[in-house]
Amino acid sequence: AGELSDDIELDDTFRFVIEPSQAVDVLVLQSPGAPGSRSLFLRQALSLSAEPPMRVTTLGASSATPEQIRSADVIVLNDVAAPDGAGGAALADHVQTGAGLVVAAGARVNTRTWPELTTDPLPGVLADVADRARGTGASLTTVDSDHPVFEVFRAPRSGDLAAGRVYRYRRIEPAAAASVIARYDDGGPALIEGAFGEGRVLVWTTSFDRTWNDLPVQPVYLPLVQRIVLYAAEFQAEPAWRRVGEELELARVGAEDAPESELAAWTGETASGDRRVVEASEAGRGSIRLDEAGYWEIDASQEPDDPWVVAVNTRVTESDLATIPTEELLAAVTTDADTATLAMSATIADPEARERRQAGWRYLIAAAGLILILEAALANRRTGYARRGRDAPARRLEV
Repeated sequence: AGELSDDIELDDTFRFVIEPSQAVDVLVLQSPGAPGSRSLFLRQALSLSAEPPMRVTTLGASSATPEQIRSADVIVLNDVAAPDGAGGAALADHVQTGAGLVVAAGARVNTRTWPELTTDPLPGVLADVADRARGTGASLTTVDSDHPVFEVFRAPRSGDLAAGRVYRYRRIEPAAAASVIARYDDGGPALIEGAFGEGRVLVWTTSFDRTWNDLPVQPVYLPLVQRIVLYAAEFQAEPAWRRVGEELELARVGAEDAPESELAAWTGETASGDRRVVEASEAGRGSIRLDEAGYWEIDASQEPDDPWVVAVNTRVTESDLATIPTEELLAAVTTDADTATLAMSATIADPEARERRQAGWRYLIAAAGLILILEAALANRRTGYARRGRDAPARRLEV
């Protein structure tokens, strides 16, 4: 914590917590016996992510254990059907409780053998293959640029998504609640988003390698797959500090497997030593209001020796004694209709502005005075001419 002294001691101390970079655990499942190159491009692209770093594990779909599946923040089914049995049940439960799922529906996805246990998470029904190998192939021409996956491509010279060629993709019938956030030039869905419980599911209708497209050798490939996986994981970096008045959301890792008796509570200890108990819901969630500045220690009833330290600071705007600009004050307390009138009043109230406005009126008054003097002079001359005309003797004309 750093300290800056002023007349208000409440915000002289700024608190923060430095933690190691938060990593996203990604589990890539591929076909059993598939060569390592099957996920080479995907694994390399995800491993190059720096903010946040990604820890990538590649396994065969049939060899992944339920523990390995539950330890991942996001699971990528890379051109393979979902595992069945205990692995399939663990995958469905893990996604339903908040994990991300990305499905690359390539050539090895057999829709007829997709386990019934894991069909519900998909935001649509997978169908046959669209062959665009003849000609130039398909391209990504319609994307939702406001979507978090594609907003990185809105800036100039950030990459041309339409430059890649897609030679085959799998047709899909989107579910009613699904969103198509990218399409090919023929209107076919390229990327579909849906929800399964609290988890986020995305279906990429072509491959992540070069079997069905040339995207892996395009500059847009790396940011595209990174954004897809991060969006599915719903990653949010933990802030180094928080403000008084915020609600701190609490989620118990592994709560779906814990007995109800072990979901007792969290304990939050404030800087003043006050201890507060937050009851956990059935999903292991809860929230606590940070209403006091200082270092809070949040711990679960299962792990009392490993508290979560949260730094809470006073909102500095409440002790900022700087003069508020007139325009900002007017914008905060008035509507648009009243802003012009109040702005004019504030300008008139300003001594310098009032002096400038009065200087203009002086010139106008002086000009009006000159006009009156000239008018009076002209009137006097005309009156003199008329008087001399009446006093002159009449002349007699003789013929």
